[in-house]
Amino acid sequence: MTRRFIGRLAGLIALALAPIALIATPQAGSNPCQVLWVWNPATNECRPPPPPPPATTGRPPPPPAWFTQPPPWAPPWAPPNLPPPPPKPAWANPDMQPVWDPGHRQWGIWVGAAWVPV
Repeated sequence: MTRRFIGRLAGLIALALAPIALIATPQAGSNPCQVLWVWNPATNECRPPPPPPPATTGRPPPPPAWFTQPPPWAPPWAPPNLPPPPPKPAWANPDMQPVWDPGHRQWGIWVGAAWVPV
């Protein structure tokens, strides 16, 4: 009785672990390329790896040609032709400064939850 139970239990465990053995098998023969080369199975071609980036020796790389630097007063997300900020209104507290709001696309001051354009 117990031998039959143990035999059936071992068979069930083997059936449960069989898909894992199929998934975990390495497919070493599926890539016909050299080591570190990239194989495209759709076109069946091998390509060398991309070249390494150029050495910058500690300096940041130069910006691409299409990038225009924003003005110094503009936040990073503002458009490149942003005018300078207007002066602070006379009614504003000393700690309030005009800010650029990308949603309103203008300079203004947030007073609590209210947007006041300047």
